[in-house]
Amino acid sequence: MLLEARRISKQYRSDSTAVTALHPTSLRIDNGEFVAILGPSGSGKSTLMSILGLLDRPSSGEFFIDGRDSATLSDDQAAGLRNRLIGFVFQSYHLLPRQSILHNVELPLLYSGVGRAERRERATQALTAVKLPHRIDHLPSQLSGGEQQRAAIARAIVTKPAIILADEPTGALDSATGWEILQLLIALNRVGRTIVLVTHDVDIAHQASRIISIRDGTIVSDQSAAAARAAAAAAETMEQCDAAA
Repeated sequence: MLLEARRISKQYRSDSTAVTALHPTSLRIDNGEFVAILGPSGSGKSTLMSILGLLDRPSSGEFFIDGRDSATLSDDQAAGLRNRLIGFVFQSYHLLPRQSILHNVELPLLYSGVGRAERRERATQALTAVKLPHRIDHLPSQLSGGEQQRAAIARAIVTKPAIILADEPTGALDSATGWEILQLLIALNRVGRTIVLVTHDVDIAHQASRIISIRDGTIVSDQSAAAARAAAAAAETMEQCDAAA
């Protein structure tokens, strides 16, 4: 077991009103899984990912990462564990605009205290893995959207994390480029990385091996992608039969 949530919930305060973003939720994600968290905007999927990634803490319930109870971690301990275990990929890339791609990819290693020579070597290896070695000295503005996202993935994997959390990583890309990014995540999963992909796109979600569907802050289904595809096909057949009747 790598990630385990036991009836976690999340509430936010809005003036004098409490807004529930996530109702009591339980799940576990094991090493090597490729899980898609699927839901529309405002469904609570990004809130759930923030808790899974130690970017936020649940209002109630228990969350364990790599066997450690997140409630026992100080902010510094949580940051250290996050930097060691998790790589993040976001829709908007979050690359520093005035720094080279190499320096952007090196940043997590800099925060970890890795020496300059090793930082450069590992960042170069990560950029080679995402087919961007020829862009090392370029600025983000000199790259296409797909190249910027590949650079963001290189930054996510440079620390060799066990988990990659990807929040709508294809959302800002055209369909062909988005597919390339998805194939890269699939390839990373095949070599042992645990992938948790947050998306609103059913077709993207179906590329995972497991789909957790969330709506209005509640998990409504948790099933294999094969089962989800079969259910979708059955529903489509029923609709066609109803239309023909």
